[in-house]
Amino acid sequence: VNKIKEAVPERSDLSKFISSTAHNLQQAVQLPQQRQQQLQQNQISRGSNSLIENEEIVPWRTSRASKHENNELYVDLLETFHVVFEKKKSHLRLLTGSIHGIVDVRSYLNDNPLVAVKLNTMGNDIGIPSLHDCVEINDGVFSPSNITFIPPDGKFRLLEYSVDLSSQVKQSGVRMNSIGLMSLHFQNGLGKDSDEFELSLNIENFKKVSQVDDLKIDLQFNVENADPNEIAYKIKILRNTHGRFENSIIMGQGQWIFDKSTATGTVPVLRGCIEYENTGPNFTKKVDLQTVSLEYSYIGQSASGIYVEAIDIVSGLTIGKNTKLYKGAKYKTQTGNFQVRL
Repeated sequence: VNKIKEAVPERSDLSKFISSTAHNLQQAVQLPQQRQQQLQQNQISRGSNSLIENEEIVPWRTSRASKHENNELYVDLLETFHVVFEKKKSHLRLLTGSIHGIVDVRSYLNDNPLVAVKLNTMGNDIGIPSLHDCVEINDGVFSPSNITFIPPDGKFRLLEYSVDLSSQVKQSGVRMNSIGLMSLHFQNGLGKDSDEFELSLNIENFKKVSQVDDLKIDLQFNVENADPNEIAYKIKILRNTHGRFENSIIMGQGQWIFDKSTATGTVPVLRGCIEYENTGPNFTKKVDLQTVSLEYSYIGQSASGIYVEAIDIVSGLTIGKNTKLYKGAKYKTQTGNFQVRL
């Protein structure tokens, strides 16, 4: 009996053991729950702080805008012009024409600055432009001479516009002889056999434009009363002051290809004749240049003459001791469809 008593613990000791075990089990269950609740509270707290820190001043810019070493703001104006001219005696008459312009902005400004850009339209009617959401409209009226906005950070399109040249050709703000910097002159019936032609291109001299880039001219010739099924011919170049000429696989067509850049203020000349195949030595026919299509671009001026008159930081920008402000505007013009019918 005594041995049995020694092997079995007393009632009080057994009760303590059971209570201790139950307490340990309860802690083991409650601890993960408490930790999970604490983690959730921390996440909620961090989320609230994040919302406060990222509170939007405007939808396209937050209060935690990128911090730039310097403050920079650049305006890029690109115009693409489409024109079709028709030769009338000694001058060219505009049949149809339009200009599509875009104004892109590259903004790397600290804080939340209010920017004002003054666009001088030079008398051109730009219609109702397409605007970025950041542009402020006062009393429902847009004024290109006072475009105010809080810019997004980085590159964005500020506005797009169009100019109808056909309806503005007689207005003082539009000078047709300056659009595109190019004018053409064509002569045929030259040479001792009156079977040669000459095309000269006058690239106007502008102070702000030093060169024309990637100039290509497509030529379409027509030989009078020439049946392509009976007479085969190609364009033969006799003299070429710039670039090179390549005949097309299509009879009567060719391309005058210039170097990467051509200086303004120059007058390139292309002289040639039509070379016939399987004809007699005295076989000649009058050759006419039907159409000329030009493709090129240049930097330094817009086709319409529109330019950025001023770029101002109105408010909201803090410039530190070691921080500088850089700003400027750049212009590029390129052809869309530029055709001359002769």
